[in-house]
Amino acid sequence: MRTYLIIISLFIILCIQSNAQDYSVVFYSGRNNTQDIYMLKKGSLKPVNLTHNSAKDNCPAISPDGKQIVFLSDRNGNQEIYTMNIDGSDVKQLTNSAESKEHPSFSPDGKQIIFI
Repeated sequence: MRTYLIIISLFIILCIQSNAQDYSVVFYSGRNNTQDIYMLKKGSLKPVNLTHNSAKDNCPAISPDGKQIVFLSDRNGNQEIYTMNIDGSDVKQLTNSAESKEHPSFSPDGKQIIFI
């Protein structure tokens, strides 16, 4: 049981990112029996669900300018990389392959997306 909790905690830490501009934090959670992406804004106690679907959405990262989020989702069958606006609108699929993709993030200048 203890090992399981440590692994979950480590995975959640790896897939949380904050935005220094407004102190928002994006994270994913299975709180509604699905993995959705949430945002917790500075001063708020209630996270906002940004993805609202039955797919497994996870590992969000905020762009350096704070305007977009890159994340993983299996909404089209394979786990692919997507972007969306910081409010959850304008979701765009960026990859389309059966190859493994993990931990997407923006480059420091925000012009490229990197992943393992």
